[in-house]
Amino acid sequence: KATVSVLNWDIHVGTTRGSMRGAVPRSLRGVFVGSGGDGLNEPSGTVTKAILGLVEAKRAAEGVVLGAGGPPIVAYIGTATYDRAGPKTRQTGQLADAGCRVEQVFLVEELFTSAQRPDAAEATGVASDAYLRDLLLTRADVVVVSGGNTLYATDTWKRRGVDALLRAAMERGAVLAGGSAGAIWIFEGGHSDSGDPTSFLRHELTPLPASSEGRRAFPPFTPTDAARKAWAYLRVPGLAFLPGLCCPHFDRVQSNGVLRAEDFEEMLRSRFSGERGVGIDHWAALVVAGEGRYSVLRIPDKTGSQLPPLLHPGSDDRARFSPGADGRPGVWLLDVDDGAARLTVPPDEGDLDDLVRECRGSLVEDNRIAALRAVNVGFL
Repeated sequence: KATVSVLNWDIHVGTTRGSMRGAVPRSLRGVFVGSGGDGLNEPSGTVTKAILGLVEAKRAAEGVVLGAGGPPIVAYIGTATYDRAGPKTRQTGQLADAGCRVEQVFLVEELFTSAQRPDAAEATGVASDAYLRDLLLTRADVVVVSGGNTLYATDTWKRRGVDALLRAAMERGAVLAGGSAGAIWIFEGGHSDSGDPTSFLRHELTPLPASSEGRRAFPPFTPTDAARKAWAYLRVPGLAFLPGLCCPHFDRVQSNGVLRAEDFEEMLRSRFSGERGVGIDHWAALVVAGEGRYSVLRIPDKTGSQLPPLLHPGSDDRARFSPGADGRPGVWLLDVDDGAARLTVPPDEGDLDDLVRECRGSLVEDNRIAALRAVNVGFL
């Protein structure tokens, strides 16, 4: 069985290094999962219960009687999957079934200005500034951000000013949730599959009825089998509510055939070594409960990359990384110092200031970002 030694990592349990106090907002509450479509739709409802638990805890702290205060309002932002209806159902269905009122925030202008769209939209146009302010600044108890193309989503938010509204929602105590891209955006940056051509806008577009004459038609886009396998992960910018570089699906191999954990280590080693990496397995989540506290959530009866600690004579217990994902789900920290990578299993709960730290050097944009933007939306 392959272990961490294959990847040249030094693994230690329950310790962190290089943390910087005061690096995290005390108001941050949220559940950030390794996978969005799977994690928020998993039959046990573990993630949904964690989200609603944070809502109830906030209401209780504000003196709202349990069960009072009306049904929680969920703002669903599906920009990363181009506002498609299917991902919304998959990632908010359990919340709706639990009695929440889900409102979708439409931000993808191409839904309403083109002769194609991903699937039937529930709106006739993108969300107005007034609606965004009302929902995110006053009404939403929960903000769910979908998985998908992180780069397209964060670019769109910054263009519309939604990044500032999301920060304001966080500061007033709204619970933030999501998986994959829905976890990356919280951090300064992320190890992203936004270069996967099957996540491009044109790949998701489908023809509208003939009655849509006069709208713009985009050229067809069908990735070849070679293109579906040849793409590379890249570092995409987030909104920097937390410092660090996030890698979701840490234990998974995607269609390019590359283990994300291994590529994440190489990314930090070769290009972004000043940042601390936070890896979240597909079936794990980082829960932030406010006041700077975190915990690790493991979805029951699911596998992940953390094998049980093994006792070696004369040494401490050590966790073992399993590229085959036949251990338990978990969260990992990855630091690169002087070219040496160190993978750490943090405590299952603790202070966020001990989990994340500021970048030790200058943050640089991945030099492949501009080309990727051109490929995804440059045809517009």
